[in-house]
Amino acid sequence: MAISRRSFVGGLAAAAAIAPVKRLRLDAFAQGGSSAGRRIVGVDVSKHPVPFPPNLQRVCQFDQAWLDTIARRYWDDYASHLNRPLNAYDRADFWFRYVAIPLQEKAMRGESLGTGGSRVEKDLALIHMVGYYGGIWFGKKLDEFLHMSTTAKCKTPEPGPTTADFDAMTASLQTSIDTARDGSNLEVIEAAEQALRGGDLLFYLSNGVPTLNGLIGSYAYNVGYTNAILVPDNRALPPPANPKGPSPFSPPWNSFVSKPTGVFDASYPVWSNPKTARHRQPLPPSPQPFKPVPYLTGAVPALRLSRAKLADAQHHYAAQLKRIKAGRFDRHGNTVVRGDLADLAEAAYDVGTAMWTGVPTLNIRPWDKPSYDLIVSLSIFFVQAMQAPGQACLAAAAASNAADARNALMTAAIAAPFGLSYLIALNRGNSGAYACYNADASIPPFIFGD
Repeated sequence: MAISRRSFVGGLAAAAAIAPVKRLRLDAFAQGGSSAGRRIVGVDVSKHPVPFPPNLQRVCQFDQAWLDTIARRYWDDYASHLNRPLNAYDRADFWFRYVAIPLQEKAMRGESLGTGGSRVEKDLALIHMVGYYGGIWFGKKLDEFLHMSTTAKCKTPEPGPTTADFDAMTASLQTSIDTARDGSNLEVIEAAEQALRGGDLLFYLSNGVPTLNGLIGSYAYNVGYTNAILVPDNRALPPPANPKGPSPFSPPWNSFVSKPTGVFDASYPVWSNPKTARHRQPLPPSPQPFKPVPYLTGAVPALRLSRAKLADAQHHYAAQLKRIKAGRFDRHGNTVVRGDLADLAEAAYDVGTAMWTGVPTLNIRPWDKPSYDLIVSLSIFFVQAMQAPGQACLAAAAASNAADARNALMTAAIAAPFGLSYLIALNRGNSGAYACYNADASIPPFIFGD
């Protein structure tokens, strides 16, 4: 069975004013060398071009200062506590996991619809870059572990994506932004409910692709494939069969807990905290001391916020919540054909699972431990990036809370390029500068300074 990479992954705080710092680019670090004890002060994207065609620039506006601010937060919040030189996997972790965390929290708190540094367009540019780098990295990792050259096209690069490739994403993001900024209260509440499914049941039946069914489809598809890469027979093989592979228990098979019919309900043990293993046994049972993967850090702030909103809606608006999940009636009591969210989730989950169990080219069994840890991290944090807006949209629609609905739409908008730009980049590893880079070199290096 053959499949193109592009067919894979169907769903897959304003900048603070900080005093200038002395900046130092360490070329040795770009190849995994020491950071010499210096702190991260920014990111050098000069040799890692990401396409921003004119249509996309209407909704994505790159701001280097905003990127550097988030990089400094990564150092303060996480990297400075590792007590070791940073490496290529830390650079990838910054892009694939950390960048989305403050952006979605900012949107959930209602800080994305302002002007200047608070504009969501600046956030969308960064998450577009996250998705694009992720697609390049994953495609090249597949080639690397299939023993295919990742730089064979260096002298004859292929064309990059065209403006038309971004038309659909640009239109979707523009609609979300315009509705959240200027829509009436009723329009924005309806849009939040619409985002859950992305269409009605007839739309789903006609296109036959569960992953296109809004937040629930993208969330559940990624839950399915993330679960598949964590359990046998798809996870990376351990030593001695795979000398550089992960142990049989790290990452734990229960790195997250979900169910096929779950409606945005996955949960995440905080495996980065060693105390977790004393209260919740990794699967399979591991020898002590258990060494958790540092990237698996539990629920992100945006998800903690959305869970609280959903819990409140379950307590105060249970009937409306039940109506929205069932999808049989609109808020006015009229009969509709929207589809039960649990049924739509199960359909997308099955597709995500089938991808990893039925497509030979999607084989991560020979991957080494650092690369496997990263693909698990990327997968789990993408699930959370879809789960948080799903919970927020569900809660806002049930409570008829227009303010929360506007924020939920912006949180969903932040998630969209995470997956869509990933898909666009997945087959572009031989285009432009990336034709000369291997997977690890495809990720922009940090800049260090005093």
